[in-house]
Amino acid sequence: MNTEGKRTALADDAELYRIPPDDENLSEHEKWEKLNRRERADYFRDYYLKKVIAFAAVGIFVVVFLVSVLKPRPEAVVSLAVVDDYWDDEATTDLAEAATRALDLDTSKQEITIDDSYYLDDTQSPDSVMMIERFDTYVMAGTINCIIADRAKFETYMKGGYFLPLEQVLGDDIDEYKDRLVTGKSSDDTTNQNYGISLEDCGVLNKVSAYQADPVIGVVANAKETDYEYLKEFIEYILNEQ
Repeated sequence: MNTEGKRTALADDAELYRIPPDDENLSEHEKWEKLNRRERADYFRDYYLKKVIAFAAVGIFVVVFLVSVLKPRPEAVVSLAVVDDYWDDEATTDLAEAATRALDLDTSKQEITIDDSYYLDDTQSPDSVMMIERFDTYVMAGTINCIIADRAKFETYMKGGYFLPLEQVLGDDIDEYKDRLVTGKSSDDTTNQNYGISLEDCGVLNKVSAYQADPVIGVVANAKETDYEYLKEFIEYILNEQ
């Protein structure tokens, strides 16, 4: 009997060391059928559990990724660009959420966005040129459908044909704001039209705006007609909420 290298003194041909010759050629299914319940549990844990966990993890990742990519993003029914002003981040978020509730939007399909990153100076630096091009592109595409700017800059955009006459959005309700109307001519219409509403001393804006003394709001000429009602309600919310 050779006991070298062994913890026991069993014979080399003891049953413990022998693999049943018939089992060596069995398929996995046949081996599984010969196991009892406890042996099956051990076999599954040793040979399959890690693979199952790995496949499950990959499957969950794929599902989450596909849902995030394929799920439609909410449509911005109000997409406000704030020009040359810094708005407090927390107050801006609160404003967007409060206006969303006031407009009774379906947040799975609709949203209000507010972007105050538009510093449109005339320095002709690469950054300012790029920002102006971005702003103009979004305005022309209707991606931005509402603008707040100080009165001087607003009137520049008004003359350039950036805005809709507000009667098209507010209808007869425009008479409620006759003391705030900003009127002028544009490159597209040489008759005087009401293109903006002054937001001076509006309680909501005082909570978010840092610099503008006389901000004016207007609706972009390329705004979708289907968004007019939402834009009307948003403007009225800004004007009337304290």
